[in-house]
Amino acid sequence: MYALKSILMLGHPAKADVNYHAKAMLEAFKHHGDAFPEGSDTGKTHAKKKIWTDKEGFKDKGQAAGKAIMALIKVSESGDNKLIKSKFAGVGKSCKSCHDDYRKKGR
Repeated sequence: MYALKSILMLGHPAKADVNYHAKAMLEAFKHHGDAFPEGSDTGKTHAKKKIWTDKEGFKDKGQAAGKAIMALIKVSESGDNKLIKSKFAGVGKSCKSCHDDYRKKGR
């Protein structure tokens, strides 16, 4: 997200790399559901307890974020900066929605 933000919002000259970074995010996201296996709710964590008790909701949020990333990939080579920024904002909103529900504040 930070690399894409630098390119799209802060004017970094690597506009050709938007597609690369979006695809890398999607690849990482394929492992999203594996991040909090049974028994990982002990010790120091930045996750709220809800992440282990609402697995279906967590999965749904992950799928929504994955769809938002795919929408960004789809437009990433269009050259339409307004559309690309809009899809990037959609990714940010979907990530924030999950973080609001499943991640403790302060991280």
